[in-house]
Amino acid sequence: MANINIPDSALFQAGAGPDLKLTHDGSNSTISNATGTLTINNIASASLILGTANTTAVTIDNSQDVTFVGDIDVDGVTNLDVVDIDGAVNMATTALVTGVLTTTATTVFNGGFTANDGSTITTADNTDTLTLTSTDADANSGSNLRLYRNSSSPANDDAIGWIDFEGRNNNSQDVIYSSIYNYVSDVSDGSEDGSMYIKTMLAGTLRNTVSL
Repeated sequence: MANINIPDSALFQAGAGPDLKLTHDGSNSTISNATGTLTINNIASASLILGTANTTAVTIDNSQDVTFVGDIDVDGVTNLDVVDIDGAVNMATTALVTGVLTTTATTVFNGGFTANDGSTITTADNTDTLTLTSTDADANSGSNLRLYRNSSSPANDDAIGWIDFEGRNNNSQDVIYSSIYNYVSDVSDGSEDGSMYIKTMLAGTLRNTVSL
């Protein structure tokens, strides 16, 4: 097949408009379509490749939506400013979100999840803020809440779990009105001791009212 050479600043065009234009200015090449649809149709088992032989970026610049009818397979890192996904998303490996992840509907985790920092659950009404549900039908315990201090150097009098019941006073100050404190009294293997204290606010001071 013979080559079609277009000199610099020359123009190849087709159509009444002409609709299809192919230009080259010595550095840049442009394919443009004035009306209708520009279709790049790859048939049979051939591959369609958009790319370069070096590190030059490939840019798709369109003022309207870009629609992919088939699957998209991205082998490298994808940097997306805004993503609007109407259907399901299936991630087979780790998803790293460095910004804020906001969901407007209930989020379902079919497996467990781990939070490596403090987490806050906020409700604007009187619904239960956190519910732990067990659907196990046996006679063993459930649901279970575990407060676990995994210390690499446990020592006597380590605090192993505090629960604070906190509210506001009439001066818009946060006040702990009652607390449940748990400590390790003795960490010696075979003679471990634990202690629990229930404290309540009395005349402006949180006082120990029950000791176990």
